[in-house]
Amino acid sequence: MAAKRVAQKRMGKVEAGQFGALLREVRGFKIFANQRGLGETKLNAYLINHLLQCDLSVENKNIVSAKFVGETFRPECLLRGMGKYPICAIECKKLTDQYAKARWKEGLAQSLLYAHYYKAVIYVLFDYTKGARYAESFSSSKTVESRFATELREGSNVHIVVLAA
Repeated sequence: MAAKRVAQKRMGKVEAGQFGALLREVRGFKIFANQRGLGETKLNAYLINHLLQCDLSVENKNIVSAKFVGETFRPECLLRGMGKYPICAIECKKLTDQYAKARWKEGLAQSLLYAHYYKAVIYVLFDYTKGARYAESFSSSKTVESRFATELREGSNVHIVVLAA
């Protein structure tokens, strides 16, 4: 009996270009200190609007969902592409001093789950912690956090982007 064929999750040249453009624009998105009081959903809407203005075909309707232990998870938006697997999911979390640890873990778990359903995942952190702790930790190449981010990127194609005000 022959093994069942499984579609591969490889990005072609065109898709890699689309993903690269998306990642650049996400990294270039600005958040501001006066937006600290906004909810995560509003910040997500601003990010999606920014990406749409940059002519990137992100969608936040009819999103490919991930199922795990009977639960359904959906990222904020996606870049669909033409293959069986969508090109990229974007998962966002707003970090504040009070909830940073819980939100970080929640978003990381979701991002790893999405990595099984998408070719790549961009995990965006809106860092509103005191002193932008997360942005500071991920920015230096000598930290445990940056090495962790590199392993995630190389092993699971999960790209962490930390945006600070």
